[in-house]
Amino acid sequence: MTTREQVTKAYAEAKKQAMKVFDGAREQADEAYKEAKKQATDKEAKKQAKRVRNEAYEQAQKALDEAEKSL
Repeated sequence: MTTREQVTKAYAEAKKQAMKVFDGAREQADEAYKEAKKQATDKEAKKQAKRVRNEAYEQAQKALDEAEKSL
């Protein structure tokens, strides 16, 4: 295997791992949102749960972007 092939393979594997982390973070945010929405009794609490989920999405996206930059 050439150096170029090794680098390409390592890059693909690193990106795959970063996507797993990203997907896991989104799944956790979704689960937390669903649970908070079930427990929330008023509209404002439900809106707050949605804001927290969206912030978690943004943080996960930023982490993915940073991981891709470092590759």
